[in-house]
Amino acid sequence: MASRNSHHQFPRVIGMMERGEINLNPWITCRTPLAEVPKVFPELARHKNYIKAVFEVLDSDV
Repeated sequence: MASRNSHHQFPRVIGMMERGEINLNPWITCRTPLAEVPKVFPELARHKNYIKAVFEVLDSDV
């Protein structure tokens, strides 16, 4: 289901992720520190096999 159609499932799915019941590793195909986003963002569109990009926010970024 698209997220637009399944928004009532978000709490259940988030709980499953927090408990480790869903392995997210296969979906995260790009992980980048927030400080590097401006440099790598244009390249993401050219990446042929990415599924989800995660931008890591550190306490020092806030």
